[in-house]
Amino acid sequence: MNPPWSGKRVLVAEDNPLVAMDIEDCLIAAGFQVVGPVARAQDALTRCANGLIDAAVLDFNLHGGPVTPVIELLWERSVPFVIYTGAGVPEDISARFPGMIVCIKPVAPEMLVLELTKAHQAR
Repeated sequence: MNPPWSGKRVLVAEDNPLVAMDIEDCLIAAGFQVVGPVARAQDALTRCANGLIDAAVLDFNLHGGPVTPVIELLWERSVPFVIYTGAGVPEDISARFPGMIVCIKPVAPEMLVLELTKAHQAR
């Protein structure tokens, strides 16, 4: 069964090229249109601000810093997203965005589809 937004645009923000390719391949196989992947926080923010993004998979720490401005924009627009990180998320960020889904690496890319579905249902 396809996710509820199959064919929609999902931003992938990940600075490890191999991990980014795994995520991209999995999302494409599930029927998503992948935007990116991008490896810099500013590029992720630009993609979100300038284009239609229906969902996102974000590594918290990218080249150029954390994705906090991206999270803020997506949250404000009620766009579902999943944080996929090896380092976790600072407590103050978790407190600002209650219910934010965080997956600690490593996680099978297929689990990200399930977590995006949960994020979509929660928004």
